[in-house]
Amino acid sequence: MTKKMLFLLSIFWLSATLSFAQKLQTVAEKSGYTATSRFADVVAFLHELQKRSSEIRLTTIATSAEGRPVFMAILGTPPPENPVQARAWEKPVVYAEANIHAGEVEGKEAMLALMRDILLGKEHALIENQILLLVPNFNPDGNEKISKTHRTNQVGPAQGVGVRSNGQGLDLNRDFVKLETPEVTGLVQNVFCQWDPMLFVDMHTTNGSDHHEPLTWAGPHNPNMNPKIYRYVRQVMLPDIQKTLREKDKIPSVPYGYFKDRTNPNAGWVTFDHRARYGTNYAGLRNRFTILDENYAYADYKTRVHVAYEFLREI
Repeated sequence: MTKKMLFLLSIFWLSATLSFAQKLQTVAEKSGYTATSRFADVVAFLHELQKRSSEIRLTTIATSAEGRPVFMAILGTPPPENPVQARAWEKPVVYAEANIHAGEVEGKEAMLALMRDILLGKEHALIENQILLLVPNFNPDGNEKISKTHRTNQVGPAQGVGVRSNGQGLDLNRDFVKLETPEVTGLVQNVFCQWDPMLFVDMHTTNGSDHHEPLTWAGPHNPNMNPKIYRYVRQVMLPDIQKTLREKDKIPSVPYGYFKDRTNPNAGWVTFDHRARYGTNYAGLRNRFTILDENYAYADYKTRVHVAYEFLREI
């Protein structure tokens, strides 16, 4: 076979792969960015990926307060069957979750799209040297309470979003010390204590800070963690990602925060505190790399999904 024929075959294979991936769309994509995935949509999407690729395994890390499984996708070449096998392979393990606050939905849609593009499209290299643990719908109970009346300060999706709390009425991102919710308890027991991921990523939407950047981010805020990891995330990793997003993807971003007094910007700019009840701080106190993603509520929904996708990919 000539070099020319091999080149043409490779082009054909790449085109076919990309076309194949494009046929599988998220609810956000199919709706023209007017809707978000419900629990059944997420499960169906994950099972479809499993049908099309041998490089994904599905497991559950918890059962929600209302009885819904919290699914985690394990991506790898091949995906390990368990944490012991992952450690034997000596590949870094990265964990990312979305929809812990189920009114903040673009992380969920971005994560599903990125999983598709890793397994079926152009981003396959992201699992060649690492193992990804991805939970697109961490709060399935809150996700099922979709209404157009929720988070009305947020620009879309027009067909509504879920609620912040879980089925117990509790905020999951305030439960990392008291462990009163089955979702966070399952995360700690079945992911942190078993898989021990080196990096934790938590995806959100801002509550209304007013700025033009569509993406904001933060590292851990508790200084009682390993100081080298603390400094690396805040002084090296996040600034490097910020630069890449700005230069490569034309996405401006700033550290996450909000005005202390919205009526008086001169009163100061603040952010979340150091307490370990927040997932980002809790994982940091385990001496692991942690990143918080907060997409801008006043950017349109399609833009928020786009920047969340690019941010997660760059991480």
